[in-house]
Amino acid sequence: VYGNCNVPQNWKENSSLGRWVSQQRDQYMLLTNNKSATIQGRRRRSTSMTPERISALESIGFEWVLRILTEWEVRFNELRKYKAKYGDCNV
Repeated sequence: VYGNCNVPQNWKENSSLGRWVSQQRDQYMLLTNNKSATIQGRRRRSTSMTPERISALESIGFEWVLRILTEWEVRFNELRKYKAKYGDCNV
């Protein structure tokens, strides 16, 4: 329906899914930070994230780091959709 896995943390339709998605990103960041902590001799924190979970989430297009689109990118995407629908850019 939505075409992505970017569920808002406080999504009103399913707040538990939004929290879970946010927790997956937190656990992934904890895992990647733990790898660098081990190399640097710092104390590791436990995480529930595993390579299998990473693969499963990535297989459905999960994005670990979200970035905010600039207004230009938003408008460009709208123009691209317009062209796909109408065959031109004569808006």
